[in-house]
Amino acid sequence: MVGLPVETRDVDPVCGIPVEHADAVAQGLWERIDGEQYVFCGIGCHVSFQQEPRRLLGLDDMALQDRLNV
Repeated sequence: MVGLPVETRDVDPVCGIPVEHADAVAQGLWERIDGEQYVFCGIGCHVSFQQEPRRLLGLDDMALQDRLNV
């Protein structure tokens, strides 16, 4: 159908499953680091990311601090 918005899918950086971007944002299941927005499938993955973003993004401590302070 013409004119209807297309759902945008992202991938949860913790578990790797597809996530509907708008749904995750509406539920507060997102984080922004260095201008990049990450969305999560559920609260468990969101909490895991909050606890270990460095490991999950493959960043060393200094690179993560730089990204978080932007």
